[in-house]
Amino acid sequence: MNLLTSSKRKKRFIESIQNHGDLLYDLCYSVLNEFEATKSTLHKIFKTLYKENQKYHYNEYAQDWVLCLAVRELLSYSKRLPHEKIELLSESTDHAKFDYYFYSLSIHDRILLILRDKFKLSYENISRILLKPAETIELKRVQLIHQLWEQVYSQSKSIFTTDKDDPTYQRLIIEISSQPKHLLPEDAKKNPLSRRWSRAIRTDEAKRSRRKWRYTPWYIRNTVEGIAISLTLFSLLFIIPKIKSYYDERTEEKLKLYFPDSVSNPLGQSNPNNTAALLTDTEEENSNETQEVLSDEHLIPEEKLNLTDGQIWRLYIKTESPREMRPKIIDILKAYDLGDDISKMRGVEAPGGIQFDLLIRIDEVQKLGKEIETLAKMSLAQNQTQSLSLAQAFTWYRNASKKYIPSGKTRVIIWLSQI
Repeated sequence: MNLLTSSKRKKRFIESIQNHGDLLYDLCYSVLNEFEATKSTLHKIFKTLYKENQKYHYNEYAQDWVLCLAVRELLSYSKRLPHEKIELLSESTDHAKFDYYFYSLSIHDRILLILRDKFKLSYENISRILLKPAETIELKRVQLIHQLWEQVYSQSKSIFTTDKDDPTYQRLIIEISSQPKHLLPEDAKKNPLSRRWSRAIRTDEAKRSRRKWRYTPWYIRNTVEGIAISLTLFSLLFIIPKIKSYYDERTEEKLKLYFPDSVSNPLGQSNPNNTAALLTDTEEENSNETQEVLSDEHLIPEEKLNLTDGQIWRLYIKTESPREMRPKIIDILKAYDLGDDISKMRGVEAPGGIQFDLLIRIDEVQKLGKEIETLAKMSLAQNQTQSLSLAQAFTWYRNASKKYIPSGKTRVIIWLSQI
């Protein structure tokens, strides 16, 4: 045992992995029979080995020392059975029975049998690894072989023998010694403390799983694959309409956040015969209060109207280009005292047009309405392609609101509707 300097620590560690990495990985996988547990335990073993190499280095008993560290980590693994338990049936083969009963043993017992009958280590080596007397280990192995022999082959205890010439005994030993050998990937040998190499192990596991699936009977494989494809298609047919409906509902909710008056047609498909229906106040629509609505033949009167608090004025203009008319509306609004509603002067784009929602002084609302009416007339005169009358291009009405409106103010909604 020599005290190592820090400069030799990494070199010694890599040498240990190069010499004993395959043995460590094979031991962990043979005992645990589970990839995730093997990867996690082996990573801890490597970390422990790196720390211990900082202090000690063995020459003659290097393998026994490395395996001793590995056994210590394996014994700290608390699971008794593998992750995928083997289902034992009455007609199971002897090999299936062996796997079931072998992985029902404690981890310590599995380690003992693997070290002796798979790795062919002497009892003296195993004694140094398990830190127990060789005679105790030999007796324990005989008891374990006897137990497996009785469980797997359902034989009477009285005829059990450890004679090497006994075919039943030899068949049981072959079951242990012929377990597949697992080799540590080359990436892990070069950089043992990195978790990147685990991807290579996972890839090997995936290949083995695909190989097993490939050799599954065709009628089972085709049935399972057909059911999986059908379920996927039916799930998509069921989920896509749900997603579309949810998206439409969310869009409507977002529009309601922008418009205090809820939009009755959130998809923007306007009704040319009833533009006012685009922005209907649901709360007012269901009320019993009367609305003063002027017909299409009447424009905003020149004489002064009787205006009171709590009114809503709605002004609707049909145009081929709401965006081109928007700057003209903004120019008109600049001459009015909008108070805290200055930020709403630019209006909000919505499906089907642009909306302005403002609070105007009561004594200015009729003047504003006339200016909007004049703008609609000018737009209609300039656009000869529009086959609309003035009564169709511009409509307005006013009604009382159940919602609170500050005293001395009138709420004005201007809607530029896309033709």
